[in-house]
This record gives sequence, C-alpha cells and structure tokens, in this order.
Amino acid sequence: MDIPEISTNSLTEIEQSLPDYNPSDKQQFFLQSIARKSKYPGDSVSLLPEFDYPLAWASASEELLFYIRYLIERGLLARTDDEETQAFGDMSVSVEVAADGWEYLDQHEQRAVELSQAFVAMSFSESMKMVWEKAIKPAINEAGYKAYRVDAELHIDRIDAKIIAEIKKSLFVVADVTEQKRGVYFEAGYAIGIGLPVIWCVRKDDLTNVHFDTRQYNHVVWESTQELKETLYDVICAVIGRKHKI
Repeated sequence: MDIPEISTNSLTEIEQSLPDYNPSDKQQFFLQSIARKSKYPGDSVSLLPEFDYPLAWASASEELLFYIRYLIERGLLARTDDEETQAFGDMSVSVEVAADGWEYLDQHEQRAVELSQAFVAMSFSESMKMVWEKAIKPAINEAGYKAYRVDAELHIDRIDAKIIAEIKKSLFVVADVTEQKRGVYFEAGYAIGIGLPVIWCVRKDDLTNVHFDTRQYNHVVWESTQELKETLYDVICAVIGRKHKI
C-alpha cells in the first residue's frame, strides 16, 4: 500500500482537519512552545507572528498577538525587546517565559503520558523494517520513552493530520533520513519549527545523499542495527535525558 506523503498542496486540508482547541488550550500550547524554544530560563525567544502563529494553533498572526498580550498581562510571559521603540505587532516580537510562567508550566503539566512519546520519522519500506524493530524502537523504549510511528497504530484519521497531531504530542523526534523520503524531512522540519528537538540518523552509505539544508545538523551515522540502537540510546540519554522505563 502506498503511504501518502505530506506536501505543500495538502497543508490547507491538514489545517482544516486539525483539532479545534479553545483559547485557554492555545495559550498553554503556546507557552509550552516558548519554553521548549528557550535554551534556559531567561532566554529570549524571537518570533515572527506572520509565520509563527501555528505555535499557538492560531489561525492568523492577529490571534497569536492576542495570546501574547494576554500571557504578558497574566505575568506568564515578558517582552524582551525595546517596548519604547518597537510597537507591539511589528514584524517581530521577542519574549521570555517569566518566572510565574515556569511555575505555571510545572503546576499545570497535564500531558505527562504524551510527553513521554518520541515521534519517529523514517522510511516505511520493507528494507527498513528491521531498523525500526531492532534499533530505533528499542533504543527509544530502553531510554524510557514510547516510540511512535504513524503506521504502527490502527486509526481512522487522515494520515497527514495524524502525523501533525502526534508530533505536537511528542517530546522529541527521531528522523532517520535513510532512503531520502520527502515526508521525513517535512516531519522533522515541522518539529523544529514548533521547538522540538530532532535527532537525525542516516545509514552510512546514504550519508552523501542527505539534503543540503540539513547537513548542518549532527547525524547518527550507522552501518548496522546494533550500532544504531546503541548510539541512538546514548544520544537520547545525553540530549533528552533518560526516563523511567515504560
């Protein structure tokens, strides 16, 4: 069975099929996104509302700016740009999660199960089946997280909408670009856009084919499933941190 790939032509349909969250949920999702983009408490995050409004599941930049203003009023966000010289709603706005914002996130973490999930983007070809079963999935599980691949679960949703929704529910993404599937690059790029860490992997004989735009990232380069399992486990523990086994 052919697996449909996400493309720019299907983005409108994906948007229309996504959940309709209420404003309270959107504010929380946005605050979580800013926290994920922050390298440390007090780090300033620059936003381009025209392009970054999906961070809040907003429908337009105006809706995102409304949530930013409201979160600032609540004391959960703080502006870090020059408020005297830069009008709110200009091309860019810089914010940080305020102290009360970090406390709010600690007290209102309602998605502990979902945040133990790692989304896996990779080729679904038969030749990569053992890579999933013998390397990527066990490496993630042994690090204490739930490995999720969209074809491994029965569902009745549109596959493209399901992919977006599951990435949003994940703590990080493992993207193995072996065989150079366009969907893998899209899914990894989407994850980066919403502030999720992405661990890149590729089989050694396919390394030279890695897309130019992603060569700047470190890749777990592997030759055997055992090597990938061991190295990926070490990287997850070092970059994400080890959780209790699931």
